Amino acid sequence: MKRVIDKRMAAELEGEFVVFLIGMRINKPWKVHKWFPEFLGMPKMLKELETHPESGFLGHNGMSSCVTVKYWRSFEHLEAYARSKELSHWPAWVDFNRRIGNCLGDVGICHETYLVKRGHYEAIYSAMPPFGLGEVGRMVPASGSRDSAKSRVKVTVLANGLFLIPWREGRTNHPLSRFVGNWRMADQLGAGIIRQDCGVLDG
Repeated sequence: MKRVIDKRMAAELEGEFVVFLIGMRINKPWKVHKWFPEFLGMPKMLKELETHPESGFLGHNGMSSCVTVKYWRSFEHLEAYARSKELSHWPAWVDFNRRIGNCLGDVGICHETYLVKRGHYEAIYSAMPPFGLGEVGRMVPASGSRDSAKSRVKVTVLANGLFLIPWREGRTNHPLSRFVGNWRMADQLGAGIIRQDCGVLDG
């Protein structure tokens, strides 16, 4: 059993990532031959993915409900796995469509895919073991600048590729200053999130 962390924690995951939700709904329970192979197939796929870190699979939240949440490094990694004829998903999908045939009302299948840009998320865990983003990334104390959801989003943006630059009378002594100039020019060049007051430049 995972150790419970008896405090409020937030999560950080470096870079962009994909959240993929996949679920099954048993509409006609008596048609066991329609849905039971799918029920058995998901654990096999998860085990396969866990043994292939090069696939871009980051982790999942288990199978305690009808929907499983998976985390991927990129949509390209997810798509490559889904369409690989050498791995478990594609043969299982072909077999499912063959078994269902025209009886689409017997078993429901759904998935949702979210492409998350760096810093565009926040999470909170109170008295929880590592879970979800906190397990595939890292858990950090939800205190100080991470105390509220709004502040956690801002901090996560900073933690995922932004750095502070000391500004001096509208200009910076950073090596990029000869290219960027002042904050107004940087903004025009699309250099990222620039603020005159604190000198934040997207790295």
